[in-house]
Amino acid sequence: MANMLRNRIRNLLVRDYSSIFIIPFSLGILVYVSYGLLIDQLGYYYDDWPLMLVYNQAGPGKFFSIFKHSRPLIIWLYSITTPILGDDPLRWQFLNLVLRWVLAVVVWWFLRQIWPGRSRQTAWIAFVFAVYPSFTQQFVSVMYSHIFVSFIIHMFSFGAMLKAIRAKSLIWGVLSVAGMIYSIYSIEYFVGWELVRPLLIWLVIRDQNASSKKHFRQTLVYWLPFLAILVVYALWRFFLIPSAIYDPGLVTDFVVNPLGTLLVFASTVFQDLIEVIFMAFMQTIRIARLFDFGSGFQQAYSIVVLSISGIVMLLFTWLKVSNFQQNEESPSFRIGWNGEAMLLGLISMVCAGIPAWLVPFAISLEFPDNRMTLGMMLGGSIVFVSILELTVNSLRKRSAIFAVLIGFAAGFHYQTAESFRIEWVLQKDFIWQLAWRVPSIEPGTTIMTDGLPFRYTDDEAFTALVNLVYDSESDQSNLNYNLITVSKRFGDDAASIEADDPILMEIGPFNFSGVASGSFPVYYSGNDCLRVLHPHDDGFSQTVPGVLAEAIPWSNLGMISPEEGYSDGVLRHYFGKEPGQSWCYYYSKAALAAQHGHWQDVVELGDEAFERGRQFLNPVELMPFIEGYALVGNFEQVANLTAQVSKSTNTLHPRLCMVWSRISQTNSGDDLQSDIAGIIRGLGCELYEY
Repeated sequence: MANMLRNRIRNLLVRDYSSIFIIPFSLGILVYVSYGLLIDQLGYYYDDWPLMLVYNQAGPGKFFSIFKHSRPLIIWLYSITTPILGDDPLRWQFLNLVLRWVLAVVVWWFLRQIWPGRSRQTAWIAFVFAVYPSFTQQFVSVMYSHIFVSFIIHMFSFGAMLKAIRAKSLIWGVLSVAGMIYSIYSIEYFVGWELVRPLLIWLVIRDQNASSKKHFRQTLVYWLPFLAILVVYALWRFFLIPSAIYDPGLVTDFVVNPLGTLLVFASTVFQDLIEVIFMAFMQTIRIARLFDFGSGFQQAYSIVVLSISGIVMLLFTWLKVSNFQQNEESPSFRIGWNGEAMLLGLISMVCAGIPAWLVPFAISLEFPDNRMTLGMMLGGSIVFVSILELTVNSLRKRSAIFAVLIGFAAGFHYQTAESFRIEWVLQKDFIWQLAWRVPSIEPGTTIMTDGLPFRYTDDEAFTALVNLVYDSESDQSNLNYNLITVSKRFGDDAASIEADDPILMEIGPFNFSGVASGSFPVYYSGNDCLRVLHPHDDGFSQTVPGVLAEAIPWSNLGMISPEEGYSDGVLRHYFGKEPGQSWCYYYSKAALAAQHGHWQDVVELGDEAFERGRQFLNPVELMPFIEGYALVGNFEQVANLTAQVSKSTNTLHPRLCMVWSRISQTNSGDDLQSDIAGIIRGLGCELYEY
């Protein structure tokens, strides 16, 4: 009797703790290991920088001008959070981490409202959802923290609706309606889930043993308030707000060509579902990388994958204590639940994708288009678990496969965090080098770039950053500076741009207006020093890749002033202390001095750099020093540096010839002319026109 009582108490405690404590706690560990290990080394990316520009130069009230048409309710969230969190990247990353955990817990709670007797399956789905690998923008923290809030509230709305139906509770019903209204008017990503509501209602009413006719009627009655809100939202979204980006192009195409549009739509849906369900997980499996211990990162990746796999396996082995879990292994039980879950998962994925397909927006695993998979992740998680349950007979084998796949997904997100960390380092390197080389910029200037080594930060983000750094005191509606990617903004028309052609940029409430002649091109690869391209010299070398070379004739170096105009305080606030005096520091300062004819400064910078053992990263970086040493008469150093450039590459011979031609013109001494002429002949300068 005593043993029986102890067993019943033990089972009760295990079940209660698994519901109240163990699963949420385990989800917290999973979320932290997957996304949180590097958050103190991450910063701002993508739309984070424009949002910070609005906050710093216009204030929280200006968020209204950004979202008033498309996302009106999210305005109040930004207006509350930005004054509290300020512009410290770590605070935003921490908030996003906590919200990702809360989202996973709320989804788990919602699933338990659908299937209250399926404790293992709902926990598995929540674990898959927490690390679903289709979405990789967790670390775009300012933007997605508020999207996660809307996601949480929307999932809570579904769970509250199911509780209201089961408990006949008006309070839960009101909370559900309020959550729906807030979410869909905050962000459009999850509105497709509203089409899943009647199916969820049907599943709950079915458990109440109602007749089929009554079943249908009750489903409709419960859904009507939500349907009415959805209809009002659709009318507002597509017909009342002045935004062409939300034009339902699929509807227009269907009117013109119904059959063709349906075939294309069906093909798109099928391909996107395959990508989000299967290819998302395929990209995480890197078995060879588990045994590559060549770097600290690789070792950490292996530890993350193996430790998460082990923890998940132990967790679900320990939780398998109830008779119910054992009874789940009967074939009829498993097939019945799997059919229902598979249907719900696929329907919810299709419904979640409708807002993207309707516009249409691309759905892919690539940044930034994988944001459109956010609403599909829960449906994908349900399908994933139901497939695993259906295809693997042994619970032990299923648990092992599940644990390994969760481990690889956690490792994938850690790997993604590392790529974001590296990009933050490159952002720091880029902006500090820009400040050294371009200490002050005339208002109305456009910085032209291309081929930047940034995956998660576009030119709008850098435009916001440049204005924060160079125009930190501005509170005007106009942007003084602009940074554009030439291929993105001009494409194949880049070569045809005229000097007086306008260049425009709009970021939230801010606008930039300039002309092509008020610009200068900048090249930065991340592997060598940032270079401002000279309108004449760089046009005769092959060191500028792609379409950026077409922007060289527009280069107006008169837009750059040697007086310090950037905000050292802003740079230090976001990126920490100024980097040490690397080779790029000396090169940037020397290039600036050479531009303004301060040749003695060039020589002094060169002497200090070479004395400290600094080495060039790209031979083109020796050019200002060659000319500087020549103009002060140190021809021994000039010959040495010229030999280093010539030995490294022959693509710079036209540029060297141009420099040596200028040196020849400024040195008329007979004793030097023969040496200069010998160097010019050795470079083959007679082959080039300059």
